[in-house]
Amino acid sequence: MVDIAFIMQTLGLAITVSTPLLIAALGESFAERSGVMNLSIEGVMSLGAALGYLGAAFTGNLWIGVLLGLCAGMLIALVNAYVSQTLYVNQVVSGMALYIFAWGLSVFIFRLFTGGGWVWVAGITIPRFEPVQVPLPSQLEALGPVVRQNALVYIFLLLTIVAQIVMFKTTFGLNVRAVGENPEAADNAGIGVHRTRYMCLMLGGAAAGVAGAYLALAELGFFFEGMTAGRGWIAIALVIFGQWRPLRILAGSLIFGVLESSALHVMVTMPNIPYMFLLAAPYALSIAILVVAFRRAILPAGLFKPYNRESVRR
Repeated sequence: MVDIAFIMQTLGLAITVSTPLLIAALGESFAERSGVMNLSIEGVMSLGAALGYLGAAFTGNLWIGVLLGLCAGMLIALVNAYVSQTLYVNQVVSGMALYIFAWGLSVFIFRLFTGGGWVWVAGITIPRFEPVQVPLPSQLEALGPVVRQNALVYIFLLLTIVAQIVMFKTTFGLNVRAVGENPEAADNAGIGVHRTRYMCLMLGGAAAGVAGAYLALAELGFFFEGMTAGRGWIAIALVIFGQWRPLRILAGSLIFGVLESSALHVMVTMPNIPYMFLLAAPYALSIAILVVAFRRAILPAGLFKPYNRESVRR
C-alpha cells in the first residue's frame, strides 16, 4: 500500500527545500530575459545567508535579516550592471569575479563577527520562520506537511504568479523581452536598454540575496561556509529548464525539491546506502534533466551581448 503520510511529508519537505531555488531563479529569469546572464548568484546567496543570519542574531528580527540579504544582493547586482553594461566587460568575467567576491565577503564578514572579531554570536539560536498553522478538517489532516509552510513560501508562490503576469501581460514585461531579443530595435522604439537591464539585474540580485537569507532563516536556522551547496548554479539551470517562464521555473524547482527530499528520506530509512551517493543523486538527476531541456531551449537572442548605442550607430 502507498504510505500517504510518507508522500505528504516528502512533498512538504520538497516545497520547503525548493523555495530558495524558486526565489533565485525567478529573479534570474528577468535578468536573462533582458539579455544579461548573472553568474554571481551562488556568491550572492552565500552573502545573503551570512547577513541574514547576523541580522537576525543581533536584532532578533527575521525580517531585518531578509532585508539585509535583499540589500546586499541589490548592491552586488548594481556593481555587476555597471561593470557589464556601462563598462562593457564580458558578462561571464564580471559574473564570476563577483561570485568569488561575494562568497569571500560572506566568509569574511561571518568570521569577523563570530571568530576573533567584535562580537561572538556563533552558537546563538536565532528565531526561525515557523510554518503557518493552517487549520484543516480531520479528513484533510494528511495534507498538513504540504500546506503548513513558512510565510516566505506562500509569499513567493504568490509572487511566481505575479511574475508570470508581469512578464507576459504588462508593458514592462514586453520591454524586458524586447531588450533581451533585439536591444537595437528596442532602443529605436524608445525603450531604455541600459535602464531596463539595470533594473532586471538588481531584481535578480535582490532575489538571490533573499534566497540566501531564506536558507539561513527558514530552512536551516544557522549559517556555515558553503551552505548554498551549488544552489545558485542549479537556479541558473532551472531558468533555462523553465524556458524563462516563471510557472515552468516553479515546476522545475519542485522537481528538484522532490528529488532532494526523497534522498533525505532514504538516507534516514536506509542507512546502509552511502550518504554521499544520496546527497549527490538529486544533483546528478537534475543535471541530466536540465541537459535534455537545454537542447530544446531557445535562448534570448540578446543574451550575453552588451549593447553600445554609439558602436551600433557607427
